[in-house]
Amino acid sequence: MSSSSSIPEPSASRREEKKALTKRSLIDAAVDLFINDGPEAATVHAITKRAGVSPRTFHNYFERRDDVFAYYLHDVFENFAQHLHDIAADHPTGRTADILRDTMWTYCYPPQSPEGEILDPTVPDIRKFKPLLIMLEHPQKNSSGESLEVDLPSLTQPGTTAICEIDPALTPFDAFLLLDVSFSIALRAMEAAVDDRLSAGSTPRELYDRAFDMLASVDRG
Repeated sequence: MSSSSSIPEPSASRREEKKALTKRSLIDAAVDLFINDGPEAATVHAITKRAGVSPRTFHNYFERRDDVFAYYLHDVFENFAQHLHDIAADHPTGRTADILRDTMWTYCYPPQSPEGEILDPTVPDIRKFKPLLIMLEHPQKNSSGESLEVDLPSLTQPGTTAICEIDPALTPFDAFLLLDVSFSIALRAMEAAVDDRLSAGSTPRELYDRAFDMLASVDRG
C-alpha cells in the first residue's frame, strides 16, 4: 500500500518575505556594482548575475535598470525622514541646522559595536547614495541610455517634507536646498578627513562640525 503526500505551498507571509529578500538583493547588487565598478558595469545582466536571479525575475520588480537606483534613493530619504523626526523630538537646541548636523552624522559615521559591526544596518552609507543622486540629476551623463521618469525633488520629497514639518517657516525650496547642501558638505568633510592636505590634523568630527557651521544661521522660527 502506497501513500502520497503533497508539498505544502509556502504561506503568503513566506512568499512576501522571499519577494522582499529578492528585491533587496537586486538593489544591493546594483548599488555595489555602481559604486565599485562604475555605472557602465551595473547592467541588468550583471545585477541579476550577482543577485543570483534571472533577468526575467529582475523585470518582475523593476522596469528598467535605473528604477533600481530610484527605489533605493527614495528608501534612503524615507529612512532619513524618520531619523530626522526621531532626533528633532528631544533635540537640546531645537535649531534646524543642529538637527540636520546630528542626523547627517549617523549617515557619515554610523554607530558601531566594539567589534566594528554597524549597530543600525538600515542606515545607508552617504558615500553610496550621493554619486547615485548626481547620476540621476544629470541624465546626460547616464550611459545606460535610459530616461528616468523620476526627478530629484520627487526622490527627496520624504526628506524635504520632514524638514518642513520640523521648521514650518521653511518653504519646500528652502528644505530642498538645505537637504542638498547638508548632504554635500557632509560628504566633503568625509573626503577631507582622509586627505592630509585638507585635514591639517583635524579629526573627522572637527572637520564635519566646521563644514556645518555654514548652516548655523538657519534657525527654527
